[in-house]
Amino acid sequence: MKVPTFEIASILEDIKTRISAEDKEKLSWCISQLIESSGKTDLTTHIQSGNTYLTEETLSQIEQHSSLPLIRLAISDEEISRKSINRRISLSSSSSLDLEISLPSANFDINDFNINIFELAKEFGEATLLSIYAQKIFAYWNLFISMGFDLQVFLRYCQYIGEGYKPNLYHNVLHAADVMQACHVFMISTNIVELSEMIPLHIAALMLSAMVHDYKHPGVSNSYLYMIGDKLAIRYNDVSILENYHVSKAFQIALKENMNIFSNISKEEYRTLRKLMINAVLGTDMTKHPQHVSNLSKLSQNNDLKGEKELLISLFMHLGDLSNPSRIEKICEEWTLRICEEFFLQGDKERSNNIPVSPLMDRYLVNIAKSQIGFISGVILPFITPLCREIKGLDFLVTNAQANKEVWAGRINEFEEKIVKSKDQSASL
Repeated sequence: MKVPTFEIASILEDIKTRISAEDKEKLSWCISQLIESSGKTDLTTHIQSGNTYLTEETLSQIEQHSSLPLIRLAISDEEISRKSINRRISLSSSSSLDLEISLPSANFDINDFNINIFELAKEFGEATLLSIYAQKIFAYWNLFISMGFDLQVFLRYCQYIGEGYKPNLYHNVLHAADVMQACHVFMISTNIVELSEMIPLHIAALMLSAMVHDYKHPGVSNSYLYMIGDKLAIRYNDVSILENYHVSKAFQIALKENMNIFSNISKEEYRTLRKLMINAVLGTDMTKHPQHVSNLSKLSQNNDLKGEKELLISLFMHLGDLSNPSRIEKICEEWTLRICEEFFLQGDKERSNNIPVSPLMDRYLVNIAKSQIGFISGVILPFITPLCREIKGLDFLVTNAQANKEVWAGRINEFEEKIVKSKDQSASL
C-alpha cells in the first residue's frame, strides 16, 4: 500500500500523545519502519522523499494500536467515497511534499470541551493555534486521506485564513478555532455521523465552515453596515452581509494555486461541499435563529436522518457559534466580556455617528449579567434543550448553560455598579 509518509508520521506522532506507554512504544516502532523502508536514518530527509511502501506487519500494528481510525482507507458509507478513495491516494502519493510550514508539537486533547483556548493562545499564538486545531481535527476524522487534502496546501490555507482574521475582541481567529473545536466535540459526543450516514465530505464541510465563518469580520454587525451604507451592504444587497462576505472570501482564497485545498476532489464533490459550506455559514446570521429553532421539529418528526445531512450541518454550525454560554464558567466569562465590549465599541461608534445605539450595545445602560441571563434564557436554552433531547450525548451543554445562568444571577449588583462608574467617568470628560 502506498501512502504519503509525512501524513502517516504526523498522524502517528499525534496519536502517541493520547495512548498508553506500551502502545506508544509500538507506534514508535511503526514510525521507525517508515524511516527504514526508504533506507534513510534522517526523518526530515525521509519525509521530504514523500512516499514509501508499508509492510503488512506495519499496517497491522497501526490498525491494532491506533485509538483513532486514521489509516482506514475503506469508506463504505456512500458510493462516491468508495469510488474516489483510491484515486485520491494515488494523487497524494505522486505529489511532492514540502515542509514550508511546520507546526509546533502540541499535546493538548482536542476532544476536551473544557479546553482553555486562551491559555493555549498564549503558548502557541492565536493564528498558529487555529492551524494546530485544524490539523488535529482533520487528522482525527481522517480527512487528509479520505478527502485528498494535501497537508502543506491545507496548512498554507489555514495560515492565510488565520492571519486574515482581524484583531477584534471577540470576532477573531480564536473564535474561529473555538467554534471549530466545539463542532468537533459535538460530532464525537453523539452518534450523528452514523445515524445520518455522513461521509467525510460532510464532516469536512462542517469543520471548514467553522474555520472561515467570521473571516475578516470588521467587529461590527450587519445592521451597522446597513445603517452607514457600507460598501459590503451595497455588494450583498443588505442580506446576510457579513456572512456572505466571509464565505465568499474563503472560497476566493482557495482559488490561489498554492492554497487550493479542493484540488483533489471531483467537480461534483466540490459543488456539494461548496453548497453545504455556504448554507452553514449563512446560517450563522442571527436573523436565521428562529428558523433553526423551527427546524428542530424536523428531527423529532423524522427518525431517518439520512436525508437531513445539510440541516444537521447547519444546526451544528449554529450551535457551535452559540456555544460560549455552554462552556465551563471561566471560559464562558472570558468570551462574554469580550463580546460585550465589542458590542459597546460599536455602540460608541453609533453614538458618535448619531445613529440609534443598537440593543445590548450601550455601555451606559446594559448590565452584562442581566443581558446574559436574558440571552441564556431566551435564546440559548430554547434552542439547545430540544436539540439535546433529539440528539443524545449533548446534555452537558444544557447543564453548563444553566450553571452559568445562575452565576450571572449572582453578579447583577456587581455589574450594576460598573454601569454607574462608566456613567460617572463619561460625565467627567
